[in-house]
Amino acid sequence: MQTYGPARTAPQYTSMPHAMPKAQEHVKYLSSACSSISEAIRTGPARGVKSDVMRGLYEEYRQKCSLEEQEARTQVHQDARAQQQVHVAQRERGAADKREANIRADRCLGMRDVISLKRKREAELNAKEIDALRALERTFNEVCT
Repeated sequence: MQTYGPARTAPQYTSMPHAMPKAQEHVKYLSSACSSISEAIRTGPARGVKSDVMRGLYEEYRQKCSLEEQEARTQVHQDARAQQQVHVAQRERGAADKREANIRADRCLGMRDVISLKRKREAELNAKEIDALRALERTFNEVCT
């Protein structure tokens, strides 16, 4: 059997470079020395650093930076908790503002109804009732418009 065309060759496989993981949040709180070691560990596989060198970096980081890392992680958690408290406070403030707006709207609606009824009967009102109507109108204009 004869075949024509280019000779078949085995496909060439190349190793994919390691994906570089994202820097962890706590690194920003580390000293420059610990941050540098952490960055070397993070980027080492993508740069092709050998495993024995990586082990050395891990050991150096463990010896020099373990306490600092705990403090940095604690700071990240405290920051996250503070941010969450800010969001909760904003949400609660928004809910309180909405309740106050609803109360004001209900009060204004009630004042508008009373003003409307009193104006329809204004000819029947005595001087004291007319003064009360004018005061209610002023209050309505100050609060509701």
